[in-house]
Amino acid sequence: KKKFIMKNEIIYKQADQKEFANCLKLISKFRKNYNFNKESIEWEYFLNPFGKAKIFVAEYNNEFIGITFCIPLKFQNNKKIYNGFRTQDVLTDVNFRRMGIFTNLLRLSNKYLDQNSDINISFPNENSLSFFEKNNWQEICKIPLISKTINNKSNFKLKYNLINKFTNIHEDIWRENIGNKFDIMWSKEFSNWRYFLNPKSKYEIFEIKNNIKIVGYIVLKNYELENKMMVGHICQLVCHDNYIKDSINFATNYFFNLS
Repeated sequence: KKKFIMKNEIIYKQADQKEFANCLKLISKFRKNYNFNKESIEWEYFLNPFGKAKIFVAEYNNEFIGITFCIPLKFQNNKKIYNGFRTQDVLTDVNFRRMGIFTNLLRLSNKYLDQNSDINISFPNENSLSFFEKNNWQEICKIPLISKTINNKSNFKLKYNLINKFTNIHEDIWRENIGNKFDIMWSKEFSNWRYFLNPKSKYEIFEIKNNIKIVGYIVLKNYELENKMMVGHICQLVCHDNYIKDSINFATNYFFNLS
């Protein structure tokens, strides 16, 4: 026999860290083919130096059937700092689809964000985009993802030194180069958490030096696709425009040496 669920039997609420086990139970249904474990989820949602994630859930019979996370962030433009969040992982149990859970979760989180933040971002996929648009999210830009097949080495002139920690020097360089641009505030604490303490991915971070002066840094990652193709990813590049070409050449050469 089929059991029919009334929409008013679903409870929408803000959850807390004590209910983490219930969160994991739902997330695990969607993360079977990903680098998913308790450590990586705790790192992402509860160890962020900008604060712990806000968790919004749909609950039925004491189990979570829908969930979304809002990750605290700080943004900066020139010298002004804004508080905000990144909304991500809006998940709905497949047995409870077409009940408005996705929309109701966004409404719940939107209400919190409207009252407690300045600016918020998200990166919806093609399946969730329409839900964000219906809930008054506005597109601000398209991400320029480009690729290049590496067939030979590239020449570079600057010096690149591998580092294992971000310091005040790197934070100051980021601030010097932000100009009129708008970005997440890459403090040394946030950068170390994001790259060096990340249990899901391994990054190689290099200082960029012009003679003995540190003029920037570049964050690189390499991984293998399912078809065994090796991919090199330039995750972040912070420097003056004058050094961008040389830095890209260095990254190309670095990945070439890794095949």
